[in-house]
Amino acid sequence: MDSQYDIVIDNNQKLVGKTLKVIVDEYDPYTDVYKGRTYKDAPEIDGQVTFVCEAGLTPGTFTEVLITDVDEYDLIGESKEK
Repeated sequence: MDSQYDIVIDNNQKLVGKTLKVIVDEYDPYTDVYKGRTYKDAPEIDGQVTFVCEAGLTPGTFTEVLITDVDEYDLIGESKEK
């Protein structure tokens, strides 16, 4: 498990600064963030992408997200939608 954790963290760190296509899964109005996943992430199994967006997004749609940070298994970013 420790080796796998290190691999996941390393792979996620390599995504910082890249733009990924993300499907919007949900919006949390209390924290004002969206949650979604990339093409390679299975729901409820893999990590997720937590991101902010100036525009209102609808769950089930896609958006381009610039990855700015990682939080263990999850990616953090900003949508390019205006």
